Amino acid sequence: MDLEMETVQRPCDDQDHPTETTNIIPASDIIETSHQTDDNNKDTYVLENQEKEQKHLRSWIEFGIFVIVSMIIGVLVVCFTIRKSDGACQWNFRSTIKSSLIHSSHPQALAVGDFDNNQQIDLVVAKSGTNTIVVFLLDINATINSQQTYSTGARSRPCSLAVADFNEDGYTDIAVANNGTNNIGIFFNNRNGSFLTQQTLSTGSYRPSFITIADFNHDNHSDIAVVYHGTDNIGIHLGNGNGVFQSVTVYSTGYDSLPCSLAIGDLNDDNQLDIVVANYGTNNIGIFFGNANGSFTSQQMYSTSSNSHPTSVALADLNQDRRLDILVTHYAIGTIGMFVNEGNATFAKQIIRTLDSKSRPQVITVGNVDLDEYVDVVVVDSENDRIHVLRGYGNTSFHSLTTYDSVSGS
Repeated sequence: MDLEMETVQRPCDDQDHPTETTNIIPASDIIETSHQTDDNNKDTYVLENQEKEQKHLRSWIEFGIFVIVSMIIGVLVVCFTIRKSDGACQWNFRSTIKSSLIHSSHPQALAVGDFDNNQQIDLVVAKSGTNTIVVFLLDINATINSQQTYSTGARSRPCSLAVADFNEDGYTDIAVANNGTNNIGIFFNNRNGSFLTQQTLSTGSYRPSFITIADFNHDNHSDIAVVYHGTDNIGIHLGNGNGVFQSVTVYSTGYDSLPCSLAIGDLNDDNQLDIVVANYGTNNIGIFFGNANGSFTSQQMYSTSSNSHPTSVALADLNQDRRLDILVTHYAIGTIGMFVNEGNATFAKQIIRTLDSKSRPQVITVGNVDLDEYVDVVVVDSENDRIHVLRGYGNTSFHSLTTYDSVSGS
């Protein structure tokens, strides 16, 4: 199996997003948005959003199984056992790790990295219910050798994780988005698989809900990209390479856009990293094209269809033309969308693929699950405890949908 994915996290909670504010945007149009919003409207919206958080806290309990589901698809916690029968390729999931995670701790995100430099993959899980992260060090048999818990601070509600060597000492560090305390926590590796006490990077009045790592300005230092779901923007913290990050630069995703997650890649073949955002509230994906200095253009948007409520995006070359195409989950209508890259920073009209009528796809990733030369797609439906697998033909079409029940294992 070749499933390229280092972090898995639930991007959005549907119950937090009112559908009556949805803006319908034609799929054929490309729209540029301003970095400015109406301050009075925004303040009112933020206050309303904060009041809703307590009402929906109880819904987080449902997401306990999400990390277990995510482990299956994202981090080599699951093996694909391939067998041939009548010329058809078949495979089964085999669970390889058991842990003490329980739903009351509200595990929200998972990331992988080699934290003790033993050439084995280790895990870190963010638990919003206990305001902690938990590091699992694994051995060659994917058995847990040790489990260490680190505080992210009172009422911090950690919700997203990313890993990289932020101070360039040769050891993998951990970054966590602390939604409740408006900061990003950095845990520097103690060079033995343990971690120092959290240091925090303030995000000001913005509440981080999703983070990922890339080098946006070509200085060979890790930078942090952040989604601010409640205030309709994303932010970039450029890294200095010594564990210190610059102040955030913020880019608007549009009023009531409620961005959920983002993906990074070079979409226009200019050797600069670009950003694609899933905008749940306005039913579109937003594209920010990168500049050489780590800054970005204003957002261009493509509709994902009315009331689709996209939650997750991924990038891959689906048709073998050496250009990155865009995949997106349509949480509210049980489908996924594909935007084929036409070159010159433009994308074709969305192709929609149905999963099933009851599906609520929340996370999407790509890889090569059947070891052929084509990109395959894996989708997590945590509300129904399912994983959907679409094996690609290399031309934006797929084999019949294969669905796995993460509870029964079938």
